[in-house]
Amino acid sequence: MKKHFLENFADSGSGMEFWWDSSPLIFDSWKKNFLNTLDRTKRSLYLNFFNNLISESNPESQFFLGSTTNPILAWQAILADKDRWHKILGSKRKKLGTSTEGLFWALYMEIARLGAEKFRPLYDSSDKQYGYISVQVDIRDMDNASVMFEKAEELADLSPNIMIKVPGTSAGYKVIEKLTQKGISTNNTLSFVYPQLVDCANSVKKGYDTATNQGINMRGWRSVITHMEGRFGEALEKQAKTQGIHLNEGELRLAELAIFKKAYQVIKSKRIPTKLLSCSLRVGPTVNGKTYVWHLEHKREGDIVVTCPPSLLEQLTLLDLEYIGDASINDQIPAQVMEKLLKITGFIESYNENGYAPEEYPLLAAFEKTRSEHLHATTEILKFVS
Repeated sequence: MKKHFLENFADSGSGMEFWWDSSPLIFDSWKKNFLNTLDRTKRSLYLNFFNNLISESNPESQFFLGSTTNPILAWQAILADKDRWHKILGSKRKKLGTSTEGLFWALYMEIARLGAEKFRPLYDSSDKQYGYISVQVDIRDMDNASVMFEKAEELADLSPNIMIKVPGTSAGYKVIEKLTQKGISTNNTLSFVYPQLVDCANSVKKGYDTATNQGINMRGWRSVITHMEGRFGEALEKQAKTQGIHLNEGELRLAELAIFKKAYQVIKSKRIPTKLLSCSLRVGPTVNGKTYVWHLEHKREGDIVVTCPPSLLEQLTLLDLEYIGDASINDQIPAQVMEKLLKITGFIESYNENGYAPEEYPLLAAFEKTRSEHLHATTEILKFVS
């Protein structure tokens, strides 16, 4: 059996946790459909790997150690089996009445609860170390700390392995601090720039210190801080062009990595009890005819989480890439690349701790684009309910 790129990379001593970046409820159907698209030879090569990505019957050996979701992925889960969700919605309607908002939230929570069940065996077998599923609060409440906190508690009560996903706003960081004080696991999302990552890390540290000083049992508590790298890079590329600066594929990947690596070193040096989570990864660059995955390779040996959406798994498999390299999380970004990046106003602001004030985070181009996508998915679920 030939090893998949991700298997080889994990065997290199990557130090990473790999998580499934979609609803666990669609995994089985996605896997079956994707494997059926492969030719017989490739399917036989990678069959064991795909069968072992998530295993409720043998959780100790599964590759994915967690899962992360959002409104877009919840909507995809509904689309994958509309009949099932129509029936569930019907039963909810009998109990809750016809309020669209009430039924929306009940349906959303049911998607979360059933998804958490898929990873509960891993959570139990690992003694609460792994098996968490991130579930996002309603993006419409991103500036309302009290409402986000209330809904976060409702979600957390569904299952002990649910981690609350909170957007990177000024109100969001207050919620993360308060949830941490109560020993509720959190994941900061819609975060793209260094000031956001530092703000969240500090909020986690404050909440954690308060919790431990008050004698809160933090066993089974976890924190991750998401850096949406590819989305940050898309916005940076446009900003650079307005200044007449062209960033090639490799320079763009290194710009994204520069933000991530800087935050990683600060979190480690200050011993903040959280992990960076790397998402929206891109394959590339291609150098001298060879395709790399710098978003992974330049984080080897990092004590971090990496999420893998179906699209990334498909791309890595179809390209049949092989991992060969010795880069690591501790490597510095080349000086000539940093010199070029520090001529871009958008990068300077994104790389410096005081480059943006908390109230400016929602104004970031990457934030606005991602938020609009989450709002669209939320609207689609509301239409389905109504």
